[in-house]
Amino acid sequence: MVEIAALASGTVATLVPYLIQGGKGFAGEAGKNLFIWLKDKFASQNKQKDLEDLQAKPNDTRLQGRLEVVLENILAENRKLVPELAKLVKDAKGEVHSVNNSKNVNTGTIKDINGHVTFGDNNTIS
Repeated sequence: MVEIAALASGTVATLVPYLIQGGKGFAGEAGKNLFIWLKDKFASQNKQKDLEDLQAKPNDTRLQGRLEVVLENILAENRKLVPELAKLVKDAKGEVHSVNNSKNVNTGTIKDINGHVTFGDNNTIS
């Protein structure tokens, strides 16, 4: 059985990147389905303001925590929702297809270096 606190935390962690992108991350059906499910459950509990606040400020960790607590309470009141939400979160996590700020990275072993070595973009030695 999935622990409610862990599921609530995982749900918010899955949701936040979508919200940061202003909903653009909801390109897949699973992400949209998760968000719609949450909106429905929060509205039925008169807690939609908590979700709207997080939509407005997705990086605010206090709002993320508040959403987790509200979600934990919703799940504790109706444990039948737990497997349903767990599947939605799993599906939403599995559909992430974007890579942001990707760079070419080479790895290897460096032996016997003489002189200066710089790493990163636009680094100089003065």
